[in-house]
Amino acid sequence: MTVKNGIQLPDDFTASLLSYTRYPRFIVASSTYGPALLAIRERFNRKKAKLFVKNADKIVIPIREVDKTPSGQFLVTKRNLLTESKVKEWIGDTYEPEPTNPAKYRGSLATKPDPLCRFM
Repeated sequence: MTVKNGIQLPDDFTASLLSYTRYPRFIVASSTYGPALLAIRERFNRKKAKLFVKNADKIVIPIREVDKTPSGQFLVTKRNLLTESKVKEWIGDTYEPEPTNPAKYRGSLATKPDPLCRFM
């Protein structure tokens, strides 16, 4: 387990997250049947025009988080974020390349505890 700023992340999850460009060929459930991963990638590539926009001004990332208050009540937090940097800030991702050496990174993938459930 990788521990950063008090948040414990499984090593396989961290490795998978940092290899996001190879999705879905490199995922946490690495025992998944290879041809199934290729089929997922092909389906993803067919749909990416609907999933992604070229104009950053049109991006809105709706985030809904469900958590419990100390009294046990469910609390839903709603945010619509407009940039990837705002999403990273919201979830506590401070991981970034070192300014003097882009091959090295600093920060942490997780600095805030996750809610019970998050939808993006």
